[in-house]
Amino acid sequence: MAQEESAGSARDGTHRPRSFVHQDSDEHSPDTGADQLPAVIARLPKNADEEVRVTLDEYRGHHLVDVRIFADFTAANVPMPTKKGISIRVGQLPDLIEALRDAETRARQLGLLHEEA
Repeated sequence: MAQEESAGSARDGTHRPRSFVHQDSDEHSPDTGADQLPAVIARLPKNADEEVRVTLDEYRGHHLVDVRIFADFTAANVPMPTKKGISIRVGQLPDLIEALRDAETRARQLGLLHEEA
């Protein structure tokens, strides 16, 4: 079941944007591995028409983390993936997380990000 976090501290002590939606892993079957893919990890609103989705998936035998913009281009109001985004191998995820933490630290040092964000 998806749950919405409000601004401020989440249960895990991290800060999340006001409309961050986390996809709970217990929505999936008890099986493990690739049979549960794709798995939407998070949806973050970008603007009124777009959202950023973080997804675990597999393509041609490679397990990937996909961070992509989804936009509503359909008459049925169903968000569709765009070309805007990145896919990296899951093995690169720790390096990406470290780089994002470094970016957060530097943004705070530069006064671009404040404690409430």
